[in-house]
Amino acid sequence: MFRSHTRSTRRWITLLSTIGLLSLGGLARASITTDFPAGYDKVTKNIYTRHSELPTTASQPGFKLNSPTIVNRGGVDMVRMSYSFNYNDAQFGIQGHMALLSSQHVGRQESGLYKVKNEWLDPNHTESGTVAVGGTGPSKLNATNTPWLSVHNQGTRGELYDYLTDPARSGQWNLDTDPLSNNVNNPWRRTAAALGMAYDTTGQNSDGGYANNYIATFWVDAAAVFRPSLYQSLLGDDAGSHIIPNPLKPGTFMVDPVWHQPWLHEHNLWGPRPDTRWGGRFGDPSNLHQYEHFSDFYRAWWSNNTAQWETGGFPWTGNGYTYDWYYQDPTEWSTRESGHFRGQGVSEFVLMPSISEAVTWSIEVESVQTTYQFLGGQNGDGFQTPEPTSLTIFGMACLAGLGFHRRRC
Repeated sequence: MFRSHTRSTRRWITLLSTIGLLSLGGLARASITTDFPAGYDKVTKNIYTRHSELPTTASQPGFKLNSPTIVNRGGVDMVRMSYSFNYNDAQFGIQGHMALLSSQHVGRQESGLYKVKNEWLDPNHTESGTVAVGGTGPSKLNATNTPWLSVHNQGTRGELYDYLTDPARSGQWNLDTDPLSNNVNNPWRRTAAALGMAYDTTGQNSDGGYANNYIATFWVDAAAVFRPSLYQSLLGDDAGSHIIPNPLKPGTFMVDPVWHQPWLHEHNLWGPRPDTRWGGRFGDPSNLHQYEHFSDFYRAWWSNNTAQWETGGFPWTGNGYTYDWYYQDPTEWSTRESGHFRGQGVSEFVLMPSISEAVTWSIEVESVQTTYQFLGGQNGDGFQTPEPTSLTIFGMACLAGLGFHRRRC
C-alpha cells in the first residue's frame, strides 16, 4: 500500500513507533490489519455475506444516525458538512472545479502531498462557489468520484472528529505518526478507515487506495444532498437498507429486485422529484448509464462495490453509515461502545453534481485542513512529523546505537 518505503524502512518505522508508544504507557488495542488490500477485501466480503448482521434501527433498539441541521443562509436552505478528499479530487483538488490546494509539493516529490493554498492560513477566510457538474474529466463529478460527506453541524467539531477523539477510539491513532508510515497507529489511515476508505498517500495504488489527506468543511445547498440508504432523506435518523438474502447465491445478499424508488424532493417533505431534475447528470461514466432513479444508483453501487469483493470494492453498508474497517471481526458488530456499534462509522451522505453549468448547487467553504490539522495537530505545514520527543532517553540511545536515521523530506 505504501510503496514509497522499503521493507527495511518499514521495520524501523514500526520500531520507532513501538518505542514511542511504550514510553507513553503501553500499546493501544489494534484490530486493523496493515495488510492492504487483504484486510479491506475481508470486510467487503463480510458485508456481502453477513449483511443482515449489521446494526440497523430495526435490529438494535435505540439505534440512530446523525443528521445535518438545515439552516437558511441568504434565502437558500443549506447544511454544513465535512468531506475527506485527495489531491486530484474533481471538486477541490489541484485541478478541481473549486481548487483549494496549491501545486506545491510538501518536500516529498513521490508522495502526493501538496500544500493547502496560503489563503486558508487565515482562519476567517471563506470561499463561495458551486458544485461541479456531472460528466467526465478532472473537474466533473460522476458516480465514481462524487463527494461522500459526513455531518459537521454548526457549533461542533464534526461527527468524524467526535467519533475519532472519543475515548473508545482516541487510543487507536497517534498524531506523531508520519503520513507515509505503515504504522497501525497512523492517524491518516485511521481516519480513512472510519470513512470506509483505503489509504495510500501517493494515490497511485491500483487496488483502490486514495491519498485522502485533506478535509474541507463547507455549507452546501441541502437539496443536493441525500443519504444512500433505505431512507433517502437527509432529515431522518433511521438506518436500514434495501438489501435482502440472495436466493440464487445462498450465503450472500442482493438489492431487492422488485424495489423501485424515484429521487425525492428536497428534504423528503414534498413528494417525488421529477426524474429530469437529476436524471441525465449523475451516473457511471464507464458506460454513460445515468441514474434516473434513486434505486438505479443504489443497485449499481451495491453491485459494483460489494458483489465484486473477490477482486476489490468498497465496504459499503447501504444502511446510511460508513463501515469502519478498523474493526475486522463481524462478531463485534453487536458490541456497542460510546454510542457506536463496532464497525459502525459515521453517518454518510452523497453530494449530487450540479445539474448544468447554468443550474448549479451553491457551496461555501469555511475551512480546508490536512487530516493532521483536523484532528488537532499544530505542527508546521500540516504534514511535517513532530520530532519524537516522547521517546525515552533509553529509546533514543538504542536507536542511535542501531544507526537509525530519520527519512529525509
